[in-house]
Amino acid sequence: MSIIQCSDCKSEISSLAAFCPRCGCPTKLLPPTRKIPHKLQDQIVFYLGPAISLIVIFVGISFFHIVKTERFFVLIPKVSVSFSNTFTSVSEVLEQYNSRSIGDKFRGDPQLDHLVRELARRRYIFAESNIQDSNNEKSKNSSVSGTVSSQVQDRGVENSKKEMAISPTSLANFRSFELGEAVLFLMPLPGYPIGWNWLSNSSNIVWLDNGYVESQDESFRRGAIRVNVLGVRSTILEQKLEELPWMVTLHTKGVAKFGPQEIRLKPGLETCFGSLFTGCDFETKPSLQKAGIEVYEVCRKSIDNSNYTQVYKLVAPGKALVFLSESRGAGSGGASAALALLLNTTKEQACLF
Repeated sequence: MSIIQCSDCKSEISSLAAFCPRCGCPTKLLPPTRKIPHKLQDQIVFYLGPAISLIVIFVGISFFHIVKTERFFVLIPKVSVSFSNTFTSVSEVLEQYNSRSIGDKFRGDPQLDHLVRELARRRYIFAESNIQDSNNEKSKNSSVSGTVSSQVQDRGVENSKKEMAISPTSLANFRSFELGEAVLFLMPLPGYPIGWNWLSNSSNIVWLDNGYVESQDESFRRGAIRVNVLGVRSTILEQKLEELPWMVTLHTKGVAKFGPQEIRLKPGLETCFGSLFTGCDFETKPSLQKAGIEVYEVCRKSIDNSNYTQVYKLVAPGKALVFLSESRGAGSGGASAALALLLNTTKEQACLF
């Protein structure tokens, strides 16, 4: 369809006129515009509409399948890696990442490293949140049953153990970790160096020191935590039989500003040895395995069968590979054991006794 337009004011004129009725300037005939026939428009709508609908349905089904099966995909600019055929959950991603099964091709990628560290961090926060919920539930239950339990008389050692006092008293409402769970809880996250503020806001540790204590030979930060070994708690006989808390210590023999070199864990805030104590000596490996930690013996230094130091390599999903030193000592007065997670340590350094 042709259009009549004024050559000066550019207004369109509906009738065929040689001059513009508004300004009197001569008019000109513009070339006809090309429009898509209605029939072709109908064909485009007819085919394009269902195609778009099919694409939306396909994307929706694919997303639902990914969520339902907990498939995990990692997309990075240079490499598109699909873990769907290998890993079925975030836990397996972290576990396989910590192992060597995915190879150096992906382990060295900085973006993938960052993603795995972030997954581990969020998983740790989620686990800590679950522990807090467990503590809150336990506190509620204890407040409800407090009136009834106060009327129940002592019925032997097992009942007295359930109602044993503990010092610091603030630990009474905290959960008691299985030893393997405690070690898993204290293990570092991949890519996150441990400083003196490690677990400083944890609701499961009562920190005893303000900041850290520094001396000429060492620096440390001590805390109290409840631990049992395969259900058995350590005890101390005071005026009554009491539960003995465990001490967790961030420790270094180096300069304090470089952070702790190890995380120590042992029964008793001062000592655990002799006839007034129980649970000072314990079997470490079964409890670690119960917590889902892979344990590999690395090296050992023995004085005799009762006095030795054993080093293990620990591997756990979402945690950095770390070495654990187990020291055991026994004599005529009793027996004791202590653990230490060795931070930023190679196999050769861990075995330098």
